[in-house]
Order: sequence, then C-alpha cells, then structure tokens
Amino acid sequence: MIDKLRSFFSSFVFIKRTRFQSFSYVKKTPYPEKLSRVAAVQVKFQIFKSVKEFHNGILNIVRKAKDKGAQLICFPERMNLELQPIPYNMMSDSQRLKISNMYSKVFKDIVVNEGVYISEAQRLDGKSVRTLWTPEGSDLSEEKVMSCVGKKVAFFDSKSKSKEGVQLVINPRWAHVWINDYGSFKGAWLLSQQKYVFSVESYMVGDFSGMRLVGKSGIYAPIEITDSRNGILAFSKSETQGDVIIADLNFERLEKFVKTLENKGYDRLLLKKSRR
Repeated sequence: MIDKLRSFFSSFVFIKRTRFQSFSYVKKTPYPEKLSRVAAVQVKFQIFKSVKEFHNGILNIVRKAKDKGAQLICFPERMNLELQPIPYNMMSDSQRLKISNMYSKVFKDIVVNEGVYISEAQRLDGKSVRTLWTPEGSDLSEEKVMSCVGKKVAFFDSKSKSKEGVQLVINPRWAHVWINDYGSFKGAWLLSQQKYVFSVESYMVGDFSGMRLVGKSGIYAPIEITDSRNGILAFSKSETQGDVIIADLNFERLEKFVKTLENKGYDRLLLKKSRR
C-alpha cells in the first residue's frame, strides 16, 4: 500500500512540473461572454488509480458538455471519492488532504484550458466542500452568492431560500434512496417553484462500497416558463447510468416572469386559475 501511494504521489509531482502537458490540450478557448446553457453531469461511480486517469475521465466529460455548448458544467457530490490509489478508509488524514489538493488542481487545470465554469463537490473530514471554478482558475466557493458571467449563482443548502437575488441554484447530490421521479422533486425542482430560479441537480450513481447510489439529474425552472408546463428543462433518462444533460437558460424570460408575478412563492401553484 505504501509503495502504491509513493508511486501515486511521485507521478503527480511529475505531472505538476510538466503542467499537464502530457494530456495533449488544444489551444485555450475564449471565456464565455454570457451564461445561456448549462450541463448537469450524472456520474456513474468508478475508481481511478492515478491522477492522469482521473484527469482524462473528467476532461472527456467536460469536452462532451462543452461540445454541446455548455458554459457551466455541474458535477455531483463526493467526486473526490473516485480518486483512490488505495481504499479510502485505509488512508490517513494527511494522505486524504494531499489527494484532495490533487483533485482540486485537476479541476483548476481543466477550467483554465477549456475556458468553462465548473461546479463540483468533494467530501472532506465529514463535510461537503462545494466549489465553483471560473475559467481563470479562481475558486468562488467562499462567496455565498457567486457571480457566473454576470448571473448570481448559489449552492443549494438550508439557507437557499434566504439568498436574495440568486438566479441559479446548483445542487450536487449523493443518494441511495429512490422512490420515483416525482419523489426527487423535493429538492432543486421545488426550490425553482418557491423562489422562481433556475436550478441544476447532479447525481452520483452506481455502486460504492456495497451501496447502490441512485438518482436522476435534472435542470429546472418555474413551471410558467417551461414549454411543457412541468418545471423541467432537462431530465436524465436513467437513475443508475451516467449521463450529461443540457438545457438553455433564458434569464430574460425568467426576469420578465418575476416582474409580472402577482402570487409569489409556492402558493401560486395551488391556485385554480393558471397564469401564463
């Protein structure tokens, strides 16, 4: 086990010195001028034994979303658990911290070279550490309300309802209980209806240490501004397989809707007369 860790850490030193040049990057693209399309990444859990393998796996997903026009790409909860040179429960706290730093540098390197925004979340010391990376490689997670190409963005938490001015909420998920499609809507979908915001919910799925992870990732909006009148802009087809779903966010339509809203909050959905 010690030899595996030494090899793992030494390989990262080499990668760090070469600034990931061995990954054959294309020329850095221009930064997004506006936020109009997002991607929710549903990741099927797998373990990567090296930083390079993990980097390539994340990069492939990012490029897939980017090719579809996404400026913001949202990953699920506990992504760092995929980077395991040895079983996670056999690592010391210092080893976990080192791997966490490597994990963060992978995402930072990718946003800088690909010119996109990425949200991701890792589990560290029993707490969720959520990060929004900018194309400049900056970490905006210390801010409760973050700016993403001029739009106000926040992570979903118990205080989401009190964050005034937020236009987009991001909810990275990790779950092992699944009831049905509508049973999952108590999170991001419901917040979109209560606070009339866009929301993105990304799930980690698959098998983890004997635990079956399930969920359906989605991109949501107030029902009044979705063509299907159900509040869903995009929804994953499977609760067990990996997926990248894309949706356009029309902030002008959202702002116009909010200005004309007479019955604010979730109560408006209980009215008999539907307002367009």
